[in-house]
Amino acid sequence: MQACAPATPSCCAPPQPHARWKRRSSRWQRRLTGRGLMAVGAMAASVAVADTPPPIALGRSVLKLEARRVQGGFALGSAVVVAPDTLVTNCHVTREATLLQVMVGGLRHT
Repeated sequence: MQACAPATPSCCAPPQPHARWKRRSSRWQRRLTGRGLMAVGAMAASVAVADTPPPIALGRSVLKLEARRVQGGFALGSAVVVAPDTLVTNCHVTREATLLQVMVGGLRHT
């Protein structure tokens, strides 16, 4: 405890209770703002990437696969043609799927 002389009341003034909270709050706000800006930048980059064609042409044996999930939403993946009417893909793409669609030349096939 700090002892103070009666002539100097400023030394006995109670500390600012919110000074530490304000520092933490502003630090938190800066972090949140920075992360928000990074997320917006990432979304803008993903849209730009989705609109551009791939740098190399995929062979006709590699196709896109879209799976509608039981709980809603979609799973996206690729599939490889290994025989007529036979595709191979990863299990996590087709797991819990209610509908599978293969993308060929921009057209969906069920």
